[in-house]
Amino acid sequence: MRALVRGPLAAGASGESLPFAVIVGGGGLERRAGRAFLAAAREYGRRAETFELSIRQDRLAELGKRLAAQPWRAILLALDAGEAATVRRWLPAETIVVATSRVHLLEQSSLGLAQELDGIAFVDMPWLVEP
Repeated sequence: MRALVRGPLAAGASGESLPFAVIVGGGGLERRAGRAFLAAAREYGRRAETFELSIRQDRLAELGKRLAAQPWRAILLALDAGEAATVRRWLPAETIVVATSRVHLLEQSSLGLAQELDGIAFVDMPWLVEP
């Protein structure tokens, strides 16, 4: 996660630069990933705003409006593959979207999610790779 806030996404950024949006799902791993990203962003002086995901259509439309209301440096999806596919169409098209490797399921194509997840970059979290 730290690589995102100090690496290519943050090149030339300062504390006053565009904020990151973090969309967090209800699962334990998703909440943990969201907290880790917020902590890393704050550690490097970046601004980040958290959005709790609700898959109700009216709440998704509201989320889409809130995200479209301002520019973002990037949007991090701390979501599983199904949640990411559901929220993807509500995200601003011009914004970089990054997710944890939870969106990269081997079964995503058999579930019909590959097209919805197209264009989302994914990163791994160290504590999942090296416990």
